[in-house]
Amino acid sequence: SNAMLGFLGGLGVLVALGLLVYLVAVIGGGSSESGPYQSIYVSLGDSIAAGSGASDPERTGFPALLASDEGVASLHNVAVAGATTQDVIDGQLARALVAINTGRVAFITISAGGNDLGTLMGNQACARDPVPDTCPLDKQVVTVEANMRSILGYLRESALRTPIVILAYPNFFSGT
Repeated sequence: SNAMLGFLGGLGVLVALGLLVYLVAVIGGGSSESGPYQSIYVSLGDSIAAGSGASDPERTGFPALLASDEGVASLHNVAVAGATTQDVIDGQLARALVAINTGRVAFITISAGGNDLGTLMGNQACARDPVPDTCPLDKQVVTVEANMRSILGYLRESALRTPIVILAYPNFFSGT
């Protein structure tokens, strides 16, 4: 759990960026019989994937920019600001399958888990360093991990060979 939080810190952001660079290299280097990726990019998750904070989320949010950079035919963004991993399971996976079932998905990104852990920010027991046992952080991390496994399993079952990139979050509890 503390090790998991460390991963979710600065290293997690670097890993996410590295995965995106890798994804861009893999996707950018490919082609299909119908031309360069006449396909779909599916984005699931929370406010980051929904484009919150971007000047024009539908054009300048990271999914829109990535879709443009990769030249995919369309972006199927089912992300919702404030979504938890359970919200992705309950409300986004079925909507993502609409695009996935076309068989034309170039890649999928998932940005989820931050709101699950963010709920602990107001918990005074979680505001100390090191985080004491009275903070339910370990339980919340286990829940996020189980939900992410479920999300990935569901997506992988429907999109066997489609690249899936998970964006990591910084450590919310760093410096507490």
